[in-house]
Amino acid sequence: MWNFTPTPFYTSQGLALRENKKGDFRILKSPGRIKVDTLKIC
Repeated sequence: MWNFTPTPFYTSQGLALRENKKGDFRILKSPGRIKVDTLKIC
């Protein structure tokens, strides 16, 4: 589904997706939300 690359953005995104195993696909569809979640993780 995703082509993960060794960048902080995709690393943080991967962590967010691993923490959300229930499958909130809204995160996948919303780059803005991914950025917000990335800031929360960092």
